[in-house]
Amino acid sequence: MVVCGGYDLDHESDDEVCLSTVFQWLPGTGAWSALPDLPASRSEAASVRLPDGRTMLIGGRNDEGVALNSVLVLAADGSAWSDLPPLTTFRSSPAAAVLPDGKVLVAGGTQSDGRWNPDMWSCSSPSRSLNTAELWDPETQRWTALPPMAEQRFAAAACVLSGGRVAVLGGSYTVQANQIIPRHHTFTHFDGEVFDPVTRGWRPLGPAAASPRRRRWIAGRPRPAAGAEMAFEHGNLSIVAVPGGLVLVGVKNNNDCNELYDEESEQWFQLPHPMVHAREGAGLALAPVAAMVAGAATVAARLLTDSERR
Repeated sequence: MVVCGGYDLDHESDDEVCLSTVFQWLPGTGAWSALPDLPASRSEAASVRLPDGRTMLIGGRNDEGVALNSVLVLAADGSAWSDLPPLTTFRSSPAAAVLPDGKVLVAGGTQSDGRWNPDMWSCSSPSRSLNTAELWDPETQRWTALPPMAEQRFAAAACVLSGGRVAVLGGSYTVQANQIIPRHHTFTHFDGEVFDPVTRGWRPLGPAAASPRRRRWIAGRPRPAAGAEMAFEHGNLSIVAVPGGLVLVGVKNNNDCNELYDEESEQWFQLPHPMVHAREGAGLALAPVAAMVAGAATVAARLLTDSERR
């Protein structure tokens, strides 16, 4: 596992400080070890593991809060970072996934010049959310623009479903609330979209969802336990593909709302048991049971609920 960049809070100034440090964790070592630093500090980048073992770091923002289009790759042995061709669009907080053929899909994100209003409900910068997408081909080493998603999404999550389709889920979007004094408000999605690498087109995840306007005005209200949309809005979530669908972990307004999407029925279902701790922006990954040593399995059995183990 490799952890790249991110940001830390300077407790003296309350400023968010971008990091350039990189660490790795190797199974069996029980400790983190340092890898070469990034060429420059960055946070809110997307990252994926390429089939050849390299780590790709995509977009993000720098210390000034400016969105980046640069793409870096860490050698499989962790020895050094190198540049890849830049994205066609500057993106902070994009979603990314590796297709079965090794191509990399990047979708959504935001663009910003870094001027942020500390008012948590609005910003005066020209930051805007994106619905554009692009694809990296390892053979040509080029990024190609794709048809846009139906919705603008930043801080969304992506994973590869059965048949090689890619689900891009949740995330948020901004709208301008005042035409005279530019102020932007952020709303969060209840739905997702699926990219088909064969047709190179997007479609809703599940049956046609409610219109963006309807979602906007009912933001924050709980949804039915099962349906074509998620029960809750998720702007900072984690998802992972499982046989027959995907699992979502995320929290909104203190609601513990972990959900399962079933591809066959095209329905969302809330998991029947809450996690021990509500988690927003958590990491999520599949861990083969056979890879767990007996001691770790015993600890997990004591600490995790049945829902979390599954």
